[in-house]
Amino acid sequence: MQHLSLRRRAAILSAWTVGLLVLLPAAGFIYQKAATHLDERRFPMHGKKVEVDGHKLHLNCSGSGAPTVVLDAGLGDSAVTWALVQPQVAAFTRICSYDRLGYGWSDEANLPRDSEHVARRLHQLLTNAEIVGPYILVGHSFGGLNQLVFASLYPHDVVGIVLVDSSHPDQLNRFPASYSPEAYETSIRYRTLGAAFGLGRLLGWCRDDYTFPGVSDAWQKVAPEAIALDCRTAAFRASLAEGLAFRQSAQEAKSTATLGSLPLLVLSHDPEVGSGFPPQRDDQLENAWNGMQEELRGLSSNSRRVIATGSRHYVECYRPELVIAAIREVYDASRNGGSVAAPTSRQ
Repeated sequence: MQHLSLRRRAAILSAWTVGLLVLLPAAGFIYQKAATHLDERRFPMHGKKVEVDGHKLHLNCSGSGAPTVVLDAGLGDSAVTWALVQPQVAAFTRICSYDRLGYGWSDEANLPRDSEHVARRLHQLLTNAEIVGPYILVGHSFGGLNQLVFASLYPHDVVGIVLVDSSHPDQLNRFPASYSPEAYETSIRYRTLGAAFGLGRLLGWCRDDYTFPGVSDAWQKVAPEAIALDCRTAAFRASLAEGLAFRQSAQEAKSTATLGSLPLLVLSHDPEVGSGFPPQRDDQLENAWNGMQEELRGLSSNSRRVIATGSRHYVECYRPELVIAAIREVYDASRNGGSVAAPTSRQ
């Protein structure tokens, strides 16, 4: 009898275990769906969706005038990261931000995510939306690679560029292997899987991505929307895909050997505080990054570089006024043929 009782208890325990293994993921999946729906109601979309190759991309344009400023965010980021920049630039010209596939309000699609494909999609998006050139391209981080490739593909459409702590085409060869996309692939895949079951929300992954130490009160008001869009399952999948294509994107950006005398302004984070990735400041990484930022500046004979004092990697969130001023400077130079060339400075 005791033997049967133990077998019965084991069976009950096994049944409970199986039930939990089924119910917990189901509950997490439902939680993620419900939370995403709630976020969509809390933060309604600005702008519109435009079809490109059978998928809809989110495009948000404001202001009027020419040339048009076109913003491209970093890897893993939605257009919300430009929220402190776009309204101010819209006061003097038209400015457009957009979400790449899988981010923000754009559709998810299993399509190539390297910079050349991203740039061609962006050009098609602008064409389909009847946003004619010329353009001033602004790119943050990975978005900088995309914009350099765009400039090489459509040089006659581009009259100026602003790079905001942009990635460099050779950075994977100069950083330790532990900072390569391949080194993070396993952890990112686990995060992508977990995000579908709400772990990104429960464990604070999305919150941590946009909770910057020492950032302005203005960004703290915007951050909840950036966090909400970052927590969408599609955003995790898009980030993984772009990360795996990063090496190819960097190679494609190398094709931009020179920008001639195109007005170019390079904004960089403050090496004295570090990028924030990794959280602690790393002299080796900072020295490599500083050298590569100078090389980006060297792409044009009509360029200068500004180090954003006190800013980490997201200069547009820490020091949006510097990004706005840089865009205005390149805008003025593109219209009057003026020069932006000057020595590197700290501001």
